[in-house]
Amino acid sequence: MMTPVMDVLRKNWFIIGVLGAIVLGYVFPEAGTFLNAGGIVRNLVVAVIFVMTGYTLVTETILKGLADYRLHLYIQGCIFIVAPLYVIVTTRFFPNAFTEEILIGLFAVSVLPTTITTSNVFTQLAGGNVTGTMFNSAFSNAIGIFLSPFLLSLLLQTTGKAIPTEELVAILVQLATLMFIPVTVGQIARRVFRPPGPAARKKISIFTSVLVLFIVFFSLASAALQPGFEQHLHSMVPAVFFLIVMHIALVALSAGGAKVLGFSRENTISVLFAAPQKTLAMGAPLLTLYFASNPAILAGAILPLIFYHMFQLVVGAFLHGRLSRMAAT
Repeated sequence: MMTPVMDVLRKNWFIIGVLGAIVLGYVFPEAGTFLNAGGIVRNLVVAVIFVMTGYTLVTETILKGLADYRLHLYIQGCIFIVAPLYVIVTTRFFPNAFTEEILIGLFAVSVLPTTITTSNVFTQLAGGNVTGTMFNSAFSNAIGIFLSPFLLSLLLQTTGKAIPTEELVAILVQLATLMFIPVTVGQIARRVFRPPGPAARKKISIFTSVLVLFIVFFSLASAALQPGFEQHLHSMVPAVFFLIVMHIALVALSAGGAKVLGFSRENTISVLFAAPQKTLAMGAPLLTLYFASNPAILAGAILPLIFYHMFQLVVGAFLHGRLSRMAAT
């Protein structure tokens, strides 16, 4: 019989794993750079992650779920328009609160697609529109391969540190190689072999999550060796408060808009879990590739993403519990 402690560990193993990867990367940075000499292992891990993403990406759901266009347009607008605009506008009120690297990390968080696994799980547990969440999580991750790097490039213009055109083109080519091509391979495999069922998808999700932990470890190890990394950690203090308010605000804005538009309870629940969440599974490799030639920026930029991901899981668990209790009364 599973003890309460073991049950907590089992349910929160990924958060614990992320914290462990951060600690190991910080304490043993040389080990990370040794295991990832030349970035070969990191690139291989990224490629495998996106092959798995392509293999489990239910594009059939995208084709079948086009009917509820109001819900889909609203969620995609929250993900790729409202969140970036929120960060652009609100960070202007705190011009001296964030270092350049942390600010880039905040921008990166805002342009990412939603999670695939947790948004669907929370929606199902809370009695929401699972099909709507499945469609929007799959669709946002599919277009996010192209849209997220493009939006991040636009937002970087506002920092005054825009990446030169030649370097940006090289980055986008590398992203296409290590993201789009593996996703395409995964989609081809999905058609050649039998698509994974629920049990297989769960195992693949766990495997992918473990690979993400390696990305976090390699990124933190590389970052910890950079001059000024301790300063990045201190700079995260105001960013932590900003991200907490940001996520709560995005939850409130998305829910408020759903109410104004007259969405059903099921669709509103779908909005609550699909619109404000951001994926670490795509965000970590995206940032790692985007700033592969500039580890000093990566050192600070990945920290907001890690914190936001962990905090959204806490909020998601709280919302799921509250919605379940409301449904029972």
